Amino acid sequence: DGVLCRAGASSVSELRIVSKPAYLVPYKYATDDHQTVNAQVFKEEASFDISIFKRNISLEENIENLIKFLDQAYKNKYNKISRKDFKNPCELIYKEVIKNVRN
Repeated sequence: DGVLCRAGASSVSELRIVSKPAYLVPYKYATDDHQTVNAQVFKEEASFDISIFKRNISLEENIENLIKFLDQAYKNKYNKISRKDFKNPCELIYKEVIKNVRN
């Protein structure tokens, strides 16, 4: 239960309504880099978890940060689930994404 999206005005407005944890990926070619500004302002204002894609680190690191972020959001929501055979979907996604990024 998390959102991966750009940081345009429409996306940020919709996130304000649904109040879901979000990992924002500002479009780097947006005029005056306004999506990065949108993301930073929104992160400061939001009452729920927001993380922002960082351009100064590798794509692999950003993907790892995304999976960790969604994993934590998942744990925050479903922290009462404690079955031994339960597989955390974020962990499964992480392994598959990293496998494909490295190939």
